[in-house]
Amino acid sequence: MRLILQTANVTADAKNCSYPNKVTVTNASELQEAVKSTFASMEEEPGMYMSKVFSIRAAKSGTYIYDYNTPCLIVTANKIGYGNAMADCACALENMMLAANELDMGSVWINQLRWLAEEEQIVTAMRELGMAEDEIVCGALAIGWPATE
Repeated sequence: MRLILQTANVTADAKNCSYPNKVTVTNASELQEAVKSTFASMEEEPGMYMSKVFSIRAAKSGTYIYDYNTPCLIVTANKIGYGNAMADCACALENMMLAANELDMGSVWINQLRWLAEEEQIVTAMRELGMAEDEIVCGALAIGWPATE
């Protein structure tokens, strides 16, 4: 896992600030509950992104698992208001995905935390996990060993 995280640290980013903060979550149960609860409290809206609608419906039915029960979730955060926050974090996430693949591990991009980045329950949970007061979630990545037959 250390090698995968190191690839994010060498990501070329805007102004060479090397900022994206990586919060590694190995026990995501509290975060899972915060995500499920937040989606369950939301209402569907006309024209809403369908994946978000599916998340709301699954959370309301009690079957929602946004992180595929991953053994390791890596969340990237960056400075609130920084114009290249998303781009820098996306580069870091992609580098980590490539490193995971090289190690024969599986990875999948997780959108849901970004969709909920300004929701109080998520902000609180992420701050408890190490996200700074002046940061916002930009993306996440589930990493683990792929299922085999």
